Amino acid sequence: MTQIVLGNPSYAPKLEAKLSSLLDLQVVDGNWPVVPGKDIGLVQFCHGAPGSIISLVAIRPHFTAHLQARIDAAVERGRKVTWEKALLTKEPNICHGIIGNALALKAPERDHFLGFATPEKIKQGIADGRFEKDEEPYGLLWGEAGRAWVWMNVVNSSVDGIIPYTDI
Repeated sequence: MTQIVLGNPSYAPKLEAKLSSLLDLQVVDGNWPVVPGKDIGLVQFCHGAPGSIISLVAIRPHFTAHLQARIDAAVERGRKVTWEKALLTKEPNICHGIIGNALALKAPERDHFLGFATPEKIKQGIADGRFEKDEEPYGLLWGEAGRAWVWMNVVNSSVDGIIPYTDI
């Protein structure tokens, strides 16, 4: 839905019922289940609240005031669960790591998460076993390239969504 609405906002009115259904899937703690009706607790960009938050924030301007209010409430609950449960043990990256989760948050929580994703902290975390080493260390969503993109945008105060997801 995010790609459709960002690619052609005129589709938003036709997707209001679908968006409403997706908002209804949010569970009590603020997460979205990987499988509807079965929350297994994954809180990362590609599974759960962080990706949903990034999607909702990106498409929010294209929907009615009523749906914007529902989006705002869902984002607030999603940020709460992201803050509480999304400091992950995978090497910091966009898709499965704390970097993508950080992008779903606002400062200062975002900055706290990113504090674990400096080159020094990553090296130390891998060495002491706190982080699981990525098999693909140079990819955009799973590795160094994505971290570089995030840091470049954080330094320039222009973080808004995720490359190559909401930058249509």
